[in-house]
Amino acid sequence: MHRGMGQKFTIPHSRENLSADLCVDRSAMSNELSKMQKEGIIKYNKNQFEIL
Repeated sequence: MHRGMGQKFTIPHSRENLSADLCVDRSAMSNELSKMQKEGIIKYNKNQFEIL
């Protein structure tokens, strides 16, 4: 898989606040983020994200 420069960004929310703003369950959102990281779609650490 070719990985070029990804788009990096930081969100100003905790996971709890982000899930509330998106009207989704926090644990379900975290599970989906984990799946996307394992699939090589994104990388994240706390509130810092990179779209690969």
